Amino acid sequence: MNRRLRYLYASRLIPIWLCRTLLILAPLTLGIAQNRTVDLSGYSDIRSGLFEHEPVQDTKKELTQQLSPPLKGVIRGALVEKDLISGQIRRMTGSVVVLNTRSPKETAGKFLRLTLRLFGLRKGFSELRLEREVRSLTGTTLTYQRYYADLPVLNDEITVRVQNNNTIVGVNSSLDLITRPVKLLSPRDSATAVEAAAKAVSSASGPADTPVAQAAVMINQNGSPFVVWLVSFKTREPAAAWNVVVDAKTNNIISMTNLAQYQR
Repeated sequence: MNRRLRYLYASRLIPIWLCRTLLILAPLTLGIAQNRTVDLSGYSDIRSGLFEHEPVQDTKKELTQQLSPPLKGVIRGALVEKDLISGQIRRMTGSVVVLNTRSPKETAGKFLRLTLRLFGLRKGFSELRLEREVRSLTGTTLTYQRYYADLPVLNDEITVRVQNNNTIVGVNSSLDLITRPVKLLSPRDSATAVEAAAKAVSSASGPADTPVAQAAVMINQNGSPFVVWLVSFKTREPAAAWNVVVDAKTNNIISMTNLAQYQR
């Protein structure tokens, strides 16, 4: 009988204890929720279906991977993955509505103008030029090439996927962050760069066709752009299609890529 009384007494105390605990924790929980609430009244782009919010980064955590986990609250209706070093968005997935647009091109252009800073662009939409537009049954994929000083920036592209209802469902970005902009002039004479590229591939027969040199821009590790020559040609020994990047100022070889080995 005494055991039964003790059990009943304890069973009545448990709900009372839980209620008191919840009453104590409720203000704390409410405060956390309030701290995470984004005040949208100060954003002028709400009518366009977009807003941006800079999440607080914990500098005490060590960077163990290149991209962040998917983040909410950066672009409405989407999850984004950020570069852990530069903080710029690399990937975006979701369903982002951009109002008052009538075509995929117009939708993608307006979206990029509203979110340029989040992807690491500082000078405006004029840096991006539409290079490719591929249509499918479900939507359109638009690829924009970045330009600096009227020259293309190598490997700097941003791709926007737009559904047929003009909703953006994905973005991929390979844009590098320019932190030290400098004035660049287009190089004129590519002969020395072409000669350096031909020597670098060590082909016994030399170029099998006439090398083509295109002036372009790369961004160094300090975030400063510099001019390069992209030299393209084929060789028979070895059988290859080369893209050789040569520094336009020093004529040093920056990189060599055999495109043929990736096409097999």
